[in-house]
Amino acid sequence: MFKFTICQASGEYHFRCQTTSTTCSVVFQIVYSCGEDKERTTELRFFTMAGEMTHEQFIDGLLISLTIADNGDMYITKQPTGTSSFIYRASMDAPLGWDEVIESTADAFYTLCALSDDTVVAAMSTRPVNMYSKQRMVLVDTNAGKIRSSFSKEGKEGSDIFFPRAIRKYGEDMVVMDKSGRFMCFSAKGEYKGLLAEIDAYLANGFCIKDNAALMAISGVVLDQENRTICDDWLEWISLDGSSWRKQREEKRAAAAKS
Repeated sequence: MFKFTICQASGEYHFRCQTTSTTCSVVFQIVYSCGEDKERTTELRFFTMAGEMTHEQFIDGLLISLTIADNGDMYITKQPTGTSSFIYRASMDAPLGWDEVIESTADAFYTLCALSDDTVVAAMSTRPVNMYSKQRMVLVDTNAGKIRSSFSKEGKEGSDIFFPRAIRKYGEDMVVMDKSGRFMCFSAKGEYKGLLAEIDAYLANGFCIKDNAALMAISGVVLDQENRTICDDWLEWISLDGSSWRKQREEKRAAAAKS
């Protein structure tokens, strides 16, 4: 079973493949979510790979993050409207009701990633959320509904995090991409294992991993063919081998200076 997510301007797509050993069949599903700011609701739809919609529902509140475990359990966080922040769970087989997994009356949950059937890693931030917010990562036991352990802290160096935008499984580990543009590798226990890649800050909205590279969904201000400043969205690959946009620019400048 595998899945990956690509964030888009209009919503978020989750692609999931489930192999059932009893029939030896493979079922692909697309899970799409899109928020409506004015109504403060989120639309959730399931599609087949042929584009046929198989399920639709509206969720009260605006989703911040959605992740799907290998067993089909979906986990979401929503923008807090009161003093508490929650992680909710529902099954893809019968997504009619969302059960509360864990509540936090202090820090708020936002970015999620299901590491296993009973473990979700979550980024948390003190409120109100701003550039001075204290941050951390937590491992949540979804069966017990408790935080098992906590790791990392706010910052832009080493194992520090600066508002993670996406977290993905990477073999037995996880990759955290934050607003600073860093792709950091942590073990499933939260141990920092190194920097896998780095791009410019604030550009990447999300990513998926294939082999040893990340496909990034990027938004930024660029120059068009007529040298006009425009806002653009695009997809771009980066190898998870220590690649760095900054280093690439420095190498190009050095090569140009020698020529």
